Amino acid sequence: MAFELFIGLRYLKAKRKNNFISLITLLSIGGVILGVMTLIIVISVINGFEEKMKEKILGVNSHIVILKQNHEGTIKEYKDIIDILKNYKGIDKVTPFVYSQAMLSSKGKISGVFLRGVLPSYISQIKDFASIEGNFVGDLGGFNGIIIGKELASKLNVKQNDFLTMITSRNRGSVQKSNTGFKRFKILGIFDSGMYEYDLNLAYISLENSQNLLGINDSVSGIEIKTDDPYFSDKIARNIRSRLKFPYMVRDWKEMNRNLFTALWIQKMILFIIIMLIIIVAAFNIISTMIMMVIEKTKEISILRSLGATRNSIRKLFIIQGAVIGITGTVLGDIGGYLACLILKKYQFIKIDYTIYYMKTLPVIVDPTTFLIISVYSLLICFIFTFFPAWQASRLNIVEGLRYE
Repeated sequence: MAFELFIGLRYLKAKRKNNFISLITLLSIGGVILGVMTLIIVISVINGFEEKMKEKILGVNSHIVILKQNHEGTIKEYKDIIDILKNYKGIDKVTPFVYSQAMLSSKGKISGVFLRGVLPSYISQIKDFASIEGNFVGDLGGFNGIIIGKELASKLNVKQNDFLTMITSRNRGSVQKSNTGFKRFKILGIFDSGMYEYDLNLAYISLENSQNLLGINDSVSGIEIKTDDPYFSDKIARNIRSRLKFPYMVRDWKEMNRNLFTALWIQKMILFIIIMLIIIVAAFNIISTMIMMVIEKTKEISILRSLGATRNSIRKLFIIQGAVIGITGTVLGDIGGYLACLILKKYQFIKIDYTIYYMKTLPVIVDPTTFLIISVYSLLICFIFTFFPAWQASRLNIVEGLRYE
């Protein structure tokens, strides 16, 4: 193998009779660099999007939700269910909630919102995923208080300590005569979750206030569960589902967001295949380079064969040359991709539409696994494309190669 490696490297470093071969060699390396570098950047950005979306979803939403499929759409026996859930391993927090739609008005402006009635202790969970402007003394219920998103506050032109009027539609089973509920609320805080849709359309009030407004007495819309490890929430959800039969519906965050993450995965695979074509095009250049090199080195190959070099040795010699081109391009592409990802991550100079993507700059995750997979595919393609010219070189006829020398 030392013989083939020595000769193969000498062939690559030797001065060419035909400068065109050297140019194509450089273009081949450049093509591999471009393909690997581009693929690393794109996949790192998509991985960043996926991870950021998971962070946002897991921050704003619970890991598991329990709902009830009945006429009222409420759970009256929620306290009994919470007592049962406390005995499950892997569960961190269990919180009842009321979920409804409402209208908020202030200073002649009006906006529809998704209303969440929560326990006062839930405020600490909001602070886990969002920054909140405001100091809380007591709880939401004590002040008839409300917490709204930054974008909603901007839309209604309100600030902390201003008042809002809330209009809700009462539950059909309400004992109160009016089908509409009105109440004044004081803005105790304004949260910023970093997700435009949430900051524009979500509002929090106390569980008691939401029950009174909707006329559902001591009932809730559902039960939220936070687990110790969100990535094992599907197993916990299955255990709960086996205990709580119909009409209860138990769903974990993976199930609720399956379409989103499936779409991201499909997009990643499509881009991977498309950009991999750049490397394949570069590999075709490697074939061209190697074939022209075989033609140029016909005399030398014939001399080596006449001195005792086997067909296998000649084949290895040219495979090594193709491998060096592929390895050089892949390594330089890895370095270029890594540096580009670091620059994107540090300086964040590429801005994106916050209202669409829930983030203001391109998120980037530098994952060693991504580099490894892309490098393996790149090297594999380059190796495969060197076999034909290497085989052709090993099949040269010695007599024909030396006839005119």
